[in-house]
Amino acid sequence: MALGWGLLVQGYLDDGSLVRLGDTEVTAEGRYNVVVPLRRKPNALRDLFVEWLAERPSR
Repeated sequence: MALGWGLLVQGYLDDGSLVRLGDTEVTAEGRYNVVVPLRRKPNALRDLFVEWLAERPSR
């Protein structure tokens, strides 16, 4: 079973790799998740983007 954004899983639904379980859909509240692996080297551009995203007001 998987839960994912339509944009990310639609191709898998289209090719049959994933099958929709029921008709329930959940609408996101406009939040973002940023996952940065702990063992990654620092990256100034990425870190600036993450900081900018974190400072944006929730909608």
